[in-house]
Amino acid sequence: MLYAREIFRSTAGFARSSRLVRVTGALRKEIEHWRFLDSWEGCLRGLMKNTLWSRFPLMLRILVWEVLSCHRDTRSLPIVVKEALAFVNTLQADKTLVTNARVDAHTDNMAFLQSWEKQGGKNVQLNDALKKLHETAFALNAVTSLKYVPSSANPADPPSRVLSDLDCMLSRKAWQELKQKFGPHTIDLMSLDSNAQIDSKGKMLRHFAPFFTPHSSGVNVFAQTISAAENAYVFPPFVVVGPLLRFLLESEL
Repeated sequence: MLYAREIFRSTAGFARSSRLVRVTGALRKEIEHWRFLDSWEGCLRGLMKNTLWSRFPLMLRILVWEVLSCHRDTRSLPIVVKEALAFVNTLQADKTLVTNARVDAHTDNMAFLQSWEKQGGKNVQLNDALKKLHETAFALNAVTSLKYVPSSANPADPPSRVLSDLDCMLSRKAWQELKQKFGPHTIDLMSLDSNAQIDSKGKMLRHFAPFFTPHSSGVNVFAQTISAAENAYVFPPFVVVGPLLRFLLESEL
């Protein structure tokens, strides 16, 4: 069903209509997917006899932050799509553990659970994410099973709702005004991958994080030597404004 929804939608009522169906976009992509049957002579793999039964209480809401925080292009996606992609990234990150295994994942998002069980729905972005999940599980020969857990019984839910000063950043409008007046900036002194500002080309500014992150240029700005040629930007957590100002004065920046 995940790979035939556009075909069904385009051919619905076709016998009673003379209209032509344009094979473009998502419909064309879906039809091209099935072309593998023209030359495929393989078979589906079964689980190994000594199957590893991996029971992952994957609390997907917190994984959204941990696994997807460095990908800025996912920040505007609906939460249900983020949770699906978080599951995909989690499986890909731990391939050795979930290969040839059954994986039970807990989620408190009924839309995600029901769309997976029904093999898709009306949300095109979610359908694309579910396809990635299916393809990842198929490549790993893993049987994935989603189970519902209420938010009240989800130990990962409360921490994900707590705001931290590490997550603070200027609004998009304020950042644009700042760039016009003082930019272009070349470096963001204190940030995470999730809230680092972007340059005029839409790329994330180089930044120093309090701990290692995939896209940071270093850890702990106070341990860095910053060139005076840099046009630095900084929006520090409130508790380190004083120490940071002293550091900048000592560095003559």
